[in-house]
Amino acid sequence: MVMEIIRCTDDVIQKLPNVLGLIYEIFGENDVVVFATLDKHKNLGFVARVNEQCVYIDNNGEYTLFALNEQEELDRLRKDGYVAYFGELYFTDDKNKEYRLQMLPLNQPDTDGYDGYISFKQYDPEIDTLCEINYQQMYREVNGIAPIYGFRTSEIDGVYIDEKYTKSKGYIKGFPLPKRAKYYTKAAFEDGEIGYDWIKIKDYGLIEFLSNRNSIAVERNRRAVRYVKSSYTRLDGSYGDLWPFAHQMKREEIDEIIKSYGFVSEVPSLFIDIFNGTDFTVNQIQEIVREMKKIRPMLETPEGAEFGMTLKLSMDK
Repeated sequence: MVMEIIRCTDDVIQKLPNVLGLIYEIFGENDVVVFATLDKHKNLGFVARVNEQCVYIDNNGEYTLFALNEQEELDRLRKDGYVAYFGELYFTDDKNKEYRLQMLPLNQPDTDGYDGYISFKQYDPEIDTLCEINYQQMYREVNGIAPIYGFRTSEIDGVYIDEKYTKSKGYIKGFPLPKRAKYYTKAAFEDGEIGYDWIKIKDYGLIEFLSNRNSIAVERNRRAVRYVKSSYTRLDGSYGDLWPFAHQMKREEIDEIIKSYGFVSEVPSLFIDIFNGTDFTVNQIQEIVREMKKIRPMLETPEGAEFGMTLKLSMDK
């Protein structure tokens, strides 16, 4: 991708009136610095800036709002109803919910041999509740980052919902979990395993299981996934449950619990793309920001004055 800031020649200035209305709608009556951009397809665009607040308007009139930090680097960007904050990456939405997506290594592989996991956290300050959804994935760094693979987020490994989150001081090892802690962990079994038979018994009843054990199946692919609510903390700090006697929940039930708090039950693809550095819009804005930072020392010189225009926008009386 190539995005450059070009000189504001007469031909460029003639196109500027097409976006002045939008710039005024965003910034109102302010002194606005405007830059012209050209992408690799030679499409003309404009960037308008007031202090740290910026907007990029492409040749189709579509726009992206973003802001810079004190180092003239990308601080935050708005897209698809979310604001992405860079540095220590996290997101917010229009209802002030906060979201954080991470790919983390495990100290030792889990019971299925995975040495890492995806953590998707959601926090709603209005109800002071945190929801963390975890997924299994191997931890492998590529060019300095451990990417997240979207297909790995199709099966939830665990859900941890903490009510009164900021008031919670943690839970004592070996004691029952309080009602405000809604923790659910995955139980997955292949046909032929004892756990698979326990799920059959729960689904069909003991008599049906004993009569037709070999002919009934829980799922077509002969693999069953259920979720069980944790009821206590073990001495090592992990969470224990009453499997196989506890209520066995299907994925649909887990989704409903998550949504009942106003959270999403799936990781938005936007978050994954931004985390992995593959979102087109973010990469485009990053290039623009680098260009803006590069030419900024030139703007006060005669040679660089044509790279930016300062406009005073006002409503016609």
